[in-house]
Amino acid sequence: AKMRNMGEACTAANRFYVHEKVQDEFSKKLTAKMAALKMGNGLDDGVALGPLVNAEGRDKVVELVDDAVKKGAKILIGGHKGKSKGNWFEPTVLVNVDHSMAVMREESFGPIIGLMAARDDEDAVRLMNDTAYGLAASLYTGSVRNAIRVSREIRAGVVTVNCFGEGDAT
Repeated sequence: AKMRNMGEACTAANRFYVHEKVQDEFSKKLTAKMAALKMGNGLDDGVALGPLVNAEGRDKVVELVDDAVKKGAKILIGGHKGKSKGNWFEPTVLVNVDHSMAVMREESFGPIIGLMAARDDEDAVRLMNDTAYGLAASLYTGSVRNAIRVSREIRAGVVTVNCFGEGDAT
């Protein structure tokens, strides 16, 4: 949902709102998944991530992370340019984020995830709808009733339930 094409897709998941009761467990599992992603030449076996498309894109990602950290965000993983020459940026997970941070207000077009706790469904919907960008949204729930109710409240062009509906790249 996020790391496909290094996050450089208009439907890439940028902001994650997770119920506060499961945020710690979710962030640990997400961070482990991000750590397991291999960066390198896309023609090499096992490589999942390549460089960003250009220096401007990489610099924008650096600015977003720097802004968030200055305003109190904590980096769980990543947060730096890659060690290789070029437009590399490590997969990054940020917590302690809020909507005062550009990373939570803008599309990053890079490998950054802002992870924010929500008190309940209503809080999550309020946070999700507090954006100028509403192309795609996904929600995950074990309740069909909840899925229908909440999906109707989300202002987005496409809302998927228990999946990320971007389709398969060919």
